[in-house]
Amino acid sequence: EAAYKHGDAWLDEMVRYLEKNILFTDQFLREELPSVKMIPPEGSFLLWLDFRATGLSHEQIQEKLLHEAKLGLNSGTDFGPEGEGFFRMNIGCPLETVKEGLERLKKAFK
Repeated sequence: EAAYKHGDAWLDEMVRYLEKNILFTDQFLREELPSVKMIPPEGSFLLWLDFRATGLSHEQIQEKLLHEAKLGLNSGTDFGPEGEGFFRMNIGCPLETVKEGLERLKKAFK
């Protein structure tokens, strides 16, 4: 009840913060790792990343994510065969955490 009555300012601030994380991620990938494309979210803090242009198999991408980047992204194939080459990243966290994850991603896939 308190959130519905008094949570508007918090929600507005949270949405702005998530939008910054989304824009940062998109810009980082375009500039630093253009073979990985971000699918803009439709109202979520979960981003789909398209790794198909890396030329690696889904399994190779997953291995690099886990063992080189040390990132646990959700596999797109968990959502069906059309998810091949896609992984889901959570950016609902501090921007510094997003930056760290993206730097690890860059090192693994550059």
